Amino acid sequence: MSAPERLVLLPGLGATARLFEPQRAALPQIEVPPWIEPHPRETLPSYAARVAATIRADEPLYLGGVSFGGMLASEMARLLPCRGVFLIASCLSASAVARWARVSGPLAARLPSGAFRPPVSLAGLARCVLPLSRAQAAFLLSMLHDVPRGFIQWGIRAILGWTGSDSLKVPVWHIHGARDPVIPLAAVRPTAVVPRGTHVINVTHAAEVNAFLLRHLGSGFPARPPSEHDVRRR
Repeated sequence: MSAPERLVLLPGLGATARLFEPQRAALPQIEVPPWIEPHPRETLPSYAARVAATIRADEPLYLGGVSFGGMLASEMARLLPCRGVFLIASCLSASAVARWARVSGPLAARLPSGAFRPPVSLAGLARCVLPLSRAQAAFLLSMLHDVPRGFIQWGIRAILGWTGSDSLKVPVWHIHGARDPVIPLAAVRPTAVVPRGTHVINVTHAAEVNAFLLRHLGSGFPARPPSEHDVRRR
């Protein structure tokens, strides 16, 4: 029996490797590199290069990530022996991020670090914003306490200053929620759409996301021309 395909996934901003617990039952080979401390004013491509340097690159692999993690994966694909990129509720350009997030981002980046470490009791508020179960909301919020200090503020600035990853030379497979409020469906061209999914589909619709990953791992067939940009310019 051949070994499973290597799959390196990166979590979203404000999350840790625990974000992929819903995927590990179907894909136990998932590798999640730990976050490293960003340099002051470091760009997203520069940070992606440093993360890529921590990954064993002696054999081909697949890269992917959720939201911010997918953006990093698209940059890392240029530097590693990558067979394809999986975008989960993500995009290939900051211009796909919702206008409200781009407008409020600079303000959020200036908030004290403590503002990004809310108590798990705020799970009820999260459930009002996204259709989450009580357990899912608590799970997502609990990870904020494990994210390195200042990382979220840096990440917001890095995303807003990112010009995007156009013309990738590898296949890109993209699964997205139809009701994503952070990266609207109208701003991207995904391979597959989860009809009632929002921005955390790997948690709320784990079965669909897992099936998507398993279907394309090892296929080597591009879902669309790899030179096509993932964002609809307006």
